[in-house]
Amino acid sequence: MKRTVIKDEDTLENILTMKRNLKHLRKIAGWTSEELGNQLGLSKQTINGLENNPDIPMSRVQYLALLTIFEAKAEDDSNDALNVSLNNLFFEKDIYKKNKTEIDSGIAIIAESVAKVGIGSAIVASFMSTIFTPLGLVATPVAITGAILSSILLKNKDKDK
Repeated sequence: MKRTVIKDEDTLENILTMKRNLKHLRKIAGWTSEELGNQLGLSKQTINGLENNPDIPMSRVQYLALLTIFEAKAEDDSNDALNVSLNNLFFEKDIYKKNKTEIDSGIAIIAESVAKVGIGSAIVASFMSTIFTPLGLVATPVAITGAILSSILLKNKDKDK
């Protein structure tokens, strides 16, 4: 997937978007806070602080390091869910600006589903691609949850066979 260059005027907004979605992106990547910290040379406590404490600022360098690490993880592991999430948060700015709340909510639901249920990346990405179209159409978190639940039911049905 071709990435666009991040403009300086977008940096502050992107930092806030990364901070708001850091925990979700980490979960979609399949990392614990300690594992993500190890990737950056930071402690688990620092990652937890960035994820959970709105008073702890994120620097431009931290943002760029996180974005680079998440992009590499998406590429190395063929993690389509992470790739689609990064694209919708940071590279489709017009779509994100129009649908920020819905996209953030959808990514949170996907992250929790991946973390708790272990739905495969390809399944999640196929739902996310359907939901987050290039036309900027975004379904509500309820529709995302329905898609995830459908995939869980299908997965369990296949196990029963």
